[in-house]
Amino acid sequence: MRCILTLGVITASLAFGDIVTNNPAWDGVTTVAAWGGLAGTPTYGETVTVPTDGDRVLSSFTVNIIGGSLSIPFNAYVQAWNGASPVGSPLFTQSGATNTTAGVSSYTFSPDLTLTPGASYLLYLSTLGISQPTSDGLAWGATTDDTYSGGSFEFAAAGQGNPAAGSVSDLTSATFTNGSTCCDVSDLAFDADFTAPSVTSPASEPSTGPFLTVVAVSFAGVLFMRRRTSARGPSRRHQAGWSSREMEQISPITRSNSSSFV
Repeated sequence: MRCILTLGVITASLAFGDIVTNNPAWDGVTTVAAWGGLAGTPTYGETVTVPTDGDRVLSSFTVNIIGGSLSIPFNAYVQAWNGASPVGSPLFTQSGATNTTAGVSSYTFSPDLTLTPGASYLLYLSTLGISQPTSDGLAWGATTDDTYSGGSFEFAAAGQGNPAAGSVSDLTSATFTNGSTCCDVSDLAFDADFTAPSVTSPASEPSTGPFLTVVAVSFAGVLFMRRRTSARGPSRRHQAGWSSREMEQISPITRSNSSSFV
C-alpha cells in the first residue's frame, strides 16, 4: 500500500481596506492643465501617506484625465517621497496612453506594492523619455481645497519642450512644485486603494500516531492476504489483481486512511 502525504499552505487575506481619496469628493469640473505633449508639463503626481492600521499594500490607484484630440503616451510610477522630491528608483512602472474620448476618463493602475506604514510616496504619470505628439497637453481633474490631508498635488517641469530627451531618473534632482503654491490646486482628483498583506500559515497536519497505526494495520493485512494466496496458488482472478472479497476486507481501512488527509 502506498500512502502519499501532501503538505500545503493556506493563504488568507482580509476583506477590508483603506481607500484614500478626496474628501469632499471631486466636483467633476475643476481641472489643472496642461500635462503631456511637447508643450505641457511632463510630470504630474499626488503624494500619499501609507495608512498605519495594517493596510499597507497599495493595490491600485486612479487619476482622472480629460481627453484630447491626440493620444499622449506615458508611464505611471510609484516612488518614495522625501517631502521635496522622489528618492531612489521607481518601485512600480506601467506604460499607458490617454484615449481621445471627449470628457473625463479614469486611468487605474495596479502596483500591488507592500509599502512602509506612515511613509510618503509619489504616485505619478510622466512623459519623460517618451516621444510626444505636438500637443498643448491635457487637463486633469483636481480640487482647489485641501481634500486630502495626507498628501498634495506635485509637478515637475523637467524636460518640458523635449520630454523624449529626458529620463525619469532626472526627477530625483529636479525641482517639484506644490500645486497650492502656484496655481491654487491642492490635490489631484484621485483615489488609492490600500489593503492588508496576505497572511500565510502552514496547513493543518493529520495526527502522527493514528496515521502510522492505520498504515501498519493495512500493511499487515496485505501481507497476510498475499501469504494465503501463495499457499493456494494463483487463480485467474488472483492473476488479474485482488479479489472482490479481499477488496472488501481492506476498503474500510483505505477509507479511514483517506479521511486522515481531509
